[in-house]
Amino acid sequence: MMMSDVNSIVLSGRLGRDPESRTFGENVKTSLRIASTRRWGPGDDKRETLWMDVDCWGNLAKVTADICTKGQEVTVVGRLTIENWTDKEGVPKSKMVIVASDISFGAKPAAAGGEAPVDKEALKQKMKTLMEMVKGGVDQDAAIAVLLGQ
Repeated sequence: MMMSDVNSIVLSGRLGRDPESRTFGENVKTSLRIASTRRWGPGDDKRETLWMDVDCWGNLAKVTADICTKGQEVTVVGRLTIENWTDKEGVPKSKMVIVASDISFGAKPAAAGGEAPVDKEALKQKMKTLMEMVKGGVDQDAAIAVLLGQ
């Protein structure tokens, strides 16, 4: 029996910067930079941080741009791809990028006023509802208002 190839990745971490969105015709692309830190050793005192670029498209890109902020916890499900380009000096460059198919939004960093942590389960349920609304054709602003409880 022949095995089929699988290109799938799940990455959890924190956003290293606010999302950046660009429009290409009628399509929207939002780019994220995620820091995923692995801890090990006695007392988890050793750390290694992996930085990954993530691109999302369409409705997921719009929702992500509206909701996410620097420092927020996210879990991304997607596939790996390699972007190739040539820099100004003519040197070929490449980087690995995750193309997101789904993003779960977690806790945002505490505000200066010391806000309480976000209820992750409640946020996951609201996010699921939001994604279903957007996929069903509900106006994005109306869907976000539901997420924010307005």
